[in-house]
Order: sequence, then structure tokens, then C-alpha cells
Amino acid sequence: MADVMIRIRMDQLSQVDLAGMSSAAVARALSSAAARITAYAKSIVPVRTGRLRDSVIVSPTLKTIQMIWNPIDPLNQYHYAKVVDEGRAGGIRITPRGDGPLRWFPPMGGVAYAWSVTQGPMTGARFSDHMRIVAPQFVREAIIEEIGTLSLP
Repeated sequence: MADVMIRIRMDQLSQVDLAGMSSAAVARALSSAAARITAYAKSIVPVRTGRLRDSVIVSPTLKTIQMIWNPIDPLNQYHYAKVVDEGRAGGIRITPRGDGPLRWFPPMGGVAYAWSVTQGPMTGARFSDHMRIVAPQFVREAIIEEIGTLSLP
């Protein structure tokens, strides 16, 4: 995944169902699907990723669903999402932003300080692969529910 944008093509049956619905019904179904996809995407992003969960944006259209991590995010979550999803082969050096040393609490207890640390390789969570599978299912469910609420003349 080169840019942490997930594009999913809707199946032909979903496209036919959407074409037969009124524009208001389509908007309701896609809005419902987007809310469900957003909630699910946030739930599968690994917990220890800071604000990455809050920066997901989902926009379904009549033929595709796009999910991105906000590229305008001041904390650079867009690029971080790529690392969390795909992983990182090498380590990175972390230094403090302020005047003092880094402080953390090791698992064995106590407090540790350092002026820099190296964080090792990171295995990717591959949540984008999972979202490519489940997102169309959320759209299909929302379409079926919306069709069920429509009254026939």
C-alpha cells in the first residue's frame, strides 16, 4: 500500500441496487455504511498508535469506498499510518523534543532516562488488507437495510 489510501471497488450487485434507489435513499445508505466503516476501522487500528485512530476518513461513492488517514494532520499521522500498516524494516533514533532527557517506565519498575534511544524494526499490522475485505460488506448491509425501509407504491 503505497500511500495509505484504501480503495475498494463495490461489487456489481451493490452498484445495481444503488442505481435503483432514490438519491435520498442512496445518501442514507452510504452515510450509514461510512459511519460503520469508520467505527470498524478505528477499532482494528492497533491500540498503541496514539491519535492514529482519530484521523481516519472514510468516503464512499457509488462505485468505490476510500479510506485515508488525514494527510493534513499536524502530528503526521498519514505517514505514521503507513508505517503501522506496512511495518518498518530498520530502526529509528528517537531524541527528546524539549530540554530534558527522555523518560519512561520500564516493565521491571522504576524510571529510566536517556538522551536518545533506538526503536527497532516494526511489524506491520496490515489493517488495510482486512478493510479491503470487510468494507464492501458494510456497504452491502447498509443497502439491504435501506431497501428494507423503502415502501413500494
